[in-house]
Amino acid sequence: MLGYTDLLGLAALLTALFVGWRSRRVSAIWGALGIGIAAWLCGRLGFLALHVEALREGQTPTGYAEHTALLGAWLAHQALQRWRPAWAPPAPSFALAVCAIGIAASLGCIAHGCAFGREVFWQIEGEHSLAWQLRADWPDDTFTRAPRLPTQLFMLAWLGAGALFALARRCSAAFGVWWFALGDFGVQFLRGDEAAHWLGLRVYQWLDLALGLGVVSALVITRLRATRAGR
Repeated sequence: MLGYTDLLGLAALLTALFVGWRSRRVSAIWGALGIGIAAWLCGRLGFLALHVEALREGQTPTGYAEHTALLGAWLAHQALQRWRPAWAPPAPSFALAVCAIGIAASLGCIAHGCAFGREVFWQIEGEHSLAWQLRADWPDDTFTRAPRLPTQLFMLAWLGAGALFALARRCSAAFGVWWFALGDFGVQFLRGDEAAHWLGLRVYQWLDLALGLGVVSALVITRLRATRAGR
C-alpha cells in the first residue's frame, strides 16, 4: 500500500508528465518540477513556522503546511510566466495539478490520521442524523480509531470536482489555489485535530482566507494593469 509521501510523489510526477503532454513542451515538465520544489520548500518552512514552540524546545516536527506550499507553488508559477514563459505550465494544468496533489494528500491522510474529523456519537447526534450516517471508523493522529466525520473524504470529493472543472474549462492558475482555500475553510469546521483559535475560527481558516483573498486580489490587480496597458 502506498504511503503518504509515495502518493504525493506519484501525484506530482503524473501531473508533471501530464503538463508536458498537454502543452507539448518538455520545458513545461522542468517548470512543473521547479514549481514542485518551491512548494515543498515553502510547505516545510511554513510548517516549522507554525510549530515554532516545538523548535524552541529542541524538537524537529515533521510535516508540511499545505497553505504555504500552495502559495510557494503559485508564486513560482507566476514568476515563470513572467520571466520564463516557455517553462510555465498552462494555467488550467496548474489548477489541475493543485487539485490532484491535494487529492493524493487527502488519501494519504486517511491511514496516517492527519486532518481527521471530529468524533460523532449516535447518543448525541442521533442514530438517523446525517453525521452518524456519514461516519467512518478512521484513526486520529495517535492512530486511535473511532467513529469520525470523514473530513479527508470530503476534501477529496471537493478537490475532485475542482479537477474536473479544471479539465473542462480554461480556468486561471489562481483557480486551483482559490478552490482549495474555499473547500478547506468549510471542512475545517468539521475537523477534530487541535488548532489555535482566533475570533471563533481555526488558524487554518484564517490562512485559507488570507490565501484565497490574496491570490484573487493579485489576479484582479494583474487584469486591471493589463486593461490599462491595452488602452
